[in-house]
Formats: sequence, structure tokens, C-alpha cells
Amino acid sequence: MARPARIPINSGTNGWDGEMDDNFVAILDTPFPIHESVTLTEANVTATFAPAAYDRCLVWVNHTVNGYMLYVSDGTQWLPFDPLRRIVRNVTGATTFTNAEMASIITSGGTLPYTHTLPAASTMKGRTMIFKTLVAGTLTIDANGAETIDGALTATITVQYGVLRLYCDGTTWHTV
Repeated sequence: MARPARIPINSGTNGWDGEMDDNFVAILDTPFPIHESVTLTEANVTATFAPAAYDRCLVWVNHTVNGYMLYVSDGTQWLPFDPLRRIVRNVTGATTFTNAEMASIITSGGTLPYTHTLPAASTMKGRTMIFKTLVAGTLTIDANGAETIDGALTATITVQYGVLRLYCDGTTWHTV
């Protein structure tokens, strides 16, 4: 079977404008269009393709450190896509996280108690964050503003080596 011709990201053909959950079988009946260009880098992907115009689309980005990486738009920004990769950050005090935090946060060191504040749920739709304490004490996870975590403004980890995994639906956070 011959390799299919490349399809430009803005062609609107072969299901590019369709969402994956619209008709998964029909979308994957033909080659799935993912833009690739050696000149598309992590530094210029947002300027080249406005994230809002390409919500839930994929592009291959020539990442200067890691080689080519698949990026996905969440409607507000382009993020590296890999369901198994987690960005891990050791935190030793109170922190407010941004939507650039990919998922896993390991909390260690420092003296608990302290509080971590989540980013706005509207910027985290479909993403997870994982918190783990390596020290004894209470870690409080605070939802952004009036947003909630399972109906409450905060959630806590109160034991050493405790774990809290949160999933965001775009309006609120849920423990998983």
C-alpha cells in the first residue's frame, strides 16, 4: 500500500473538522490528517495555528530537545500529547498551579500543612492532576475561586504517602 499524500491541516477533508467522538469509525476509515513540518516548532506552533481554531486537533512539532512530538490543542493552547507521559514537579510549599502543569505533581519535603490551588477548571477540561505526599501532615487542594472538588471547595490528603487524583470536566473537579 502506497503512503497517502499529505493533507494540509486546514483542508477540511478526511475528517479533520470532525471530532473523534462524532463517528470514530468513519474518521479512521481514511488516513488521519496530522500536520507535519520541519519548521513547526514548540516556539511557533501557537503563532502558526491558533489553538482556538484547532481545538482537539493534532500536529507533529519539531521539538528542539525531544525530536518530533505530537501536540494537541485544548482550545486555549498547544500541549505535548502522550497519555503515558506525566510532568512531575516536586513542591515544598504552598503553590498555585497553572494550566501548563500537565498532570502529576509529587509533593515532598517542606513541612505540612500547606495548600495547593488548582488552575481554573475551564482551562483544564479533560485533564487530570495527581498529588502525592511523601511526608506526614495535611495537604489541602483548593479549587479555583468558587469551583469545587466533588462538591466541596477543597480536598485533603492527611496521611503520609497519600494520593489524590483529580479529573476536570471543564467546570468542576472530580476525585478518581
